[in-house]
Amino acid sequence: MVERYLDQAEQLYLTLPPPEGPAGTVRISELRAQLAEAQRGGDEPEEPEEKEDAPISVKPTHVNTEPLQVFQKPDGAGDPVRELQPFTTVTLLTSQQQDWVLIAKEGTSLGYVNRTRLHELV
Repeated sequence: MVERYLDQAEQLYLTLPPPEGPAGTVRISELRAQLAEAQRGGDEPEEPEEKEDAPISVKPTHVNTEPLQVFQKPDGAGDPVRELQPFTTVTLLTSQQQDWVLIAKEGTSLGYVNRTRLHELV
């Protein structure tokens, strides 16, 4: 029964653009492996702990076309911590704060920018 839901979720993730779509399909694969292990017997697998020192992807996912201010917090309040020059490629890390997203450059987290100012790389 669970397999049917995993199949449906995987089909949904296949329709989503990067980074959400590919990340979702990877997670479905991980869940399938955990399910197979649980079906073989034994305890339910533990939830993986989030690693504070997990590596940040260096593959750029987005670009800005005009100067872009980067903030320490996801609301644009306070002074910007840096400004990106036009056509700087960045990696989108999270998109959980409505219009504000956490970005990185070359594996280093930079801060938050307004998502509407970024263009996805195709």
